[in-house]
Amino acid sequence: MDIRSDSFSVKVTQKEVVHAEEACNEHWLPFTNFDLLVPPLEVGSIFFYKKPAHATSFFTIVNTLKASLSQALALYPPLAGEIAWNGAAGENQIHCNNRGVYFIEAVADVVLKELNLYNPDECIEGKLMPKKLLHGVLAIQVTKLKCDGMVIGIMVDHRIVDGYSANMFISSWADITRSKTPSMIPSFERSYLKPRSPKVYSPLIDNVFAPFLPPSNPDTNDLGKEDGDKYPHVNRVYYIEGEQLKMLQQLVNENGARRSKLVAFTSFLWKLVALSMENSGKQNEACNVIVAVDGRRRLS
Repeated sequence: MDIRSDSFSVKVTQKEVVHAEEACNEHWLPFTNFDLLVPPLEVGSIFFYKKPAHATSFFTIVNTLKASLSQALALYPPLAGEIAWNGAAGENQIHCNNRGVYFIEAVADVVLKELNLYNPDECIEGKLMPKKLLHGVLAIQVTKLKCDGMVIGIMVDHRIVDGYSANMFISSWADITRSKTPSMIPSFERSYLKPRSPKVYSPLIDNVFAPFLPPSNPDTNDLGKEDGDKYPHVNRVYYIEGEQLKMLQQLVNENGARRSKLVAFTSFLWKLVALSMENSGKQNEACNVIVAVDGRRRLS
């Protein structure tokens, strides 16, 4: 199957399903209250690699990745399962049945330096990563480039994992691929996330969501387009050198308080956007930045 675009084409050479090496006993996991807040979205991560310094064939690399993936799935049984109706519970739940992960191999007639990484919609979605989930809750595509570089695209159901847990899985998979012991072991204990009784809500919850006011005449304002649209939706990927991140982090650290790289960069990005709005005559408009944070350490 060929996937073509204006700049390059991708040819799928192999499709298969990878199962957990040591499947756990088949069981069901209920969704937590946090999972139920997430709509059925498919989210992805993508990783780019230059040509390996040592002479290793693409066939060998792919087989190593599949073998280590099988081991990683044994630690993460929900990712090898599916979302299905549990008749006994009367609701959709995560069925840990080792259904397996859809694994795609492909080749692309483009070199790494020719990819427009600043616009992911142009070169990534539907080309260098799975277009959508057709099997289970996780799909992986490994694509060989003309320069012998490689791209690994991962698509997952957001109801199963968030950014933090996705990184946990990817890190574990990487550790196993390098013949290392995974540095983080997941927990699927649900008792930590039971609702509090009585329920307690902070007034800060009112500030979590910002209202979006669409154009009054949607026929003349096509959402998502930049040509004159007042409300553009644009995907962008930013490339930042490690040394630049360290410098930003040092600039925001003061009085013994150490800020993370994420806080440092987000603050810097917010400042640039706010200054741009001010220079364009929008001094009185709000400039908000929303960052998803990990609340695991705050669980009691």
